Amino acid sequence: MQRTATCTCGQLSITLKGNPFRVHCCNCTECHRLTGSAFSTGAYFDDEQVSSISGQHKAYTRSGDFGRKITSHFCPTCGVTVFWNAELLAGKTGVSVGCFDDLQEFPRPAMAAWCRSKFPWIEFAPEIPQSQQQTS
Repeated sequence: MQRTATCTCGQLSITLKGNPFRVHCCNCTECHRLTGSAFSTGAYFDDEQVSSISGQHKAYTRSGDFGRKITSHFCPTCGVTVFWNAELLAGKTGVSVGCFDDLQEFPRPAMAAWCRSKFPWIEFAPEIPQSQQQTS
């Protein structure tokens, strides 16, 4: 199985083989800002699952709440963050779930992190474990 995630204008894409090892929602304040929404949903793949990256992208590196680095790769035309690499998950590539086309077939999140900064009107399904901050 192959999956491709693409930015809004279609200029930047990443193609991956197989299923992600984890899908999770993040409610941290940086993800609020990054997505312009209440939370982000990321799928994490082993770096070896990345088949190709097509198009130009810019990178922005920031520190997370525990000082670990996260480098986001975004389209310089439309500004959409398509993928990232986090020091916490070395050897893994995170991909914005909303950039995939096969959302009906996509695995559901296995957890929700940083729920201490979750918007009060967000409720995750009871079977999705929630942590107050980041877990590995």
